[in-house]
Amino acid sequence: MLHNEARKLLIEAWNKTHNAKEIAECFSVNTSTVYRLEKRMRETGSVETRTSQRGRKPALSQNDIQNIDRLIQ
Repeated sequence: MLHNEARKLLIEAWNKTHNAKEIAECFSVNTSTVYRLEKRMRETGSVETRTSQRGRKPALSQNDIQNIDRLIQ
């Protein structure tokens, strides 16, 4: 996984050269990674890692937790 700084440098290189094969060799990534990050930059304006979308989602909502607390007390 690329760090955020490397992602930003990759996009800067893309903006200067538009040569995915050369950029991929420089950063030791696949050309599809270059295209994927460029697409994400175009669509969202950011190439930061999306850590909020990682991991298991909570089984209980905040409302469920409050109800359980109320019942316990």
